[in-house]
Amino acid sequence: MKLLSITKILLPYIIIASIIFLYSCHKTQNTQTGNYYITASDTLLTGTTTRFYSNVPNNVKIEWKITGGDSGNNFTSNDISPAHVFTKRGLYNATIIINDDSANINRKNPGLSVYINQPYDPARVAMVQGTRWWKVCQDSTTYPYLYTDTFLKYTDTFAVIVVDDSTIIFKNDTLKDRSHDRIYGVWDSYNFQGATTGPDGYSWKNLYYYYDRDSIVYSWHSDQGGFYNKPLNQVVPYGITTSYYSHK
Repeated sequence: MKLLSITKILLPYIIIASIIFLYSCHKTQNTQTGNYYITASDTLLTGTTTRFYSNVPNNVKIEWKITGGDSGNNFTSNDISPAHVFTKRGLYNATIIINDDSANINRKNPGLSVYINQPYDPARVAMVQGTRWWKVCQDSTTYPYLYTDTFLKYTDTFAVIVVDDSTIIFKNDTLKDRSHDRIYGVWDSYNFQGATTGPDGYSWKNLYYYYDRDSIVYSWHSDQGGFYNKPLNQVVPYGITTSYYSHK
């Protein structure tokens, strides 16, 4: 239960960090050695052509090695600017071996790490539609950061309504898509959020749809007067969090 309590308290920060991460996934990390470096296509998505570039002169013997992520997408090439269509998302590492120096003794082999993301697909949002069976858990925290008091567990059955590819209705609450990026794609889930309320906005309605597993996690915490940065009266609940879990 302590883990649930910590998760509940930190959830707003986890959400913010997740959004920042989602919109930075397309960025690359370059390892420059000597005067050589590698760059890659701006759009790094599965199902599209990713091309790698370097400033290594044409008269230098090179061998490209792309590894990591899914082993079925690993490959080698002696082309000046190799291209590949990745079929699975993941972190891949591109390295150029200069003049057969596989051990990089001369420290001239440049490298580049790229994350190949999943393209945004509105058909995945449509998969949320329909009636599901839900496990529901309610808990409250009287003392912030200390413990969770789980006082109600039950099951429920109801449908999630898809309005369009960026709006869904969950138990009469309208939630908006906050996760996808039509250029840089998405991670392994779609995130829909409701409006925050209260004097400091300390409430949340968040739904995560994990499309690979066709599962949903929804968390609702209403603003009940609790402030995460102020002392609380011990008899006043910090708030009640209701969580729904479903696998269709």
